Amino acid sequence: MTMSSTSLKTIVAIASVLFFGCSEKQEQFESVARLVVSPSRPPDKEVVDWVEGLPGMVASPDFLQRTKTQLSESKPDLIPSKVELVVVRKSSTVLIRAIGYSPEYTQAFLGAALDEIILADRKQAGWSLEQEEEIDGLAQSLLALEKELVALEKQFSEDSDSEVLSQLEEKRSALRMDYESRLKQLRKADVSRSLMKYRLTVMEPPSRPMLRRL
Repeated sequence: MTMSSTSLKTIVAIASVLFFGCSEKQEQFESVARLVVSPSRPPDKEVVDWVEGLPGMVASPDFLQRTKTQLSESKPDLIPSKVELVVVRKSSTVLIRAIGYSPEYTQAFLGAALDEIILADRKQAGWSLEQEEEIDGLAQSLLALEKELVALEKQFSEDSDSEVLSQLEEKRSALRMDYESRLKQLRKADVSRSLMKYRLTVMEPPSRPMLRRL
């Protein structure tokens, strides 16, 4: 039994409509992060109010713009794509879900959003961005001093001239004093940061993006 040309054209037309209709629906991906709410007995009303205000904060144009700007500066190679953030409170934890069309951008966007949330939390607790940058600067300077000390030790082992060794010893002594001083500053700053009353702590970073089943 042969199929008429009219029937064949009809089937092809239906198949085309189905194909193009399905292709218009883009795949969506989801990445999830988990935050833990600082425990308090009895529950701190200020903490409760702040956490309950998270959905409104992450949906605000100002928050989304800061997140996009941070991401464009930290990962300029990523192509921007639409991402929706959803906040779900579960007892002592907060789930932040990012839903978007690009798996890489969706996961990175959630990471940038977490940075903004934690920064906002620290500001509310009285910890400034300048203090955080100071700690980062101290940590970087300590790493640089460690490299200098390692290089000096190598020079000690390779040089036998007494005058040169004396100069190296003087430099090494000064570097060690500088190192100890900066290390004390860093430890003091770390203690100050640890005593701050934060509301949220990142428990699980953004998960690997998974294809959503619509």
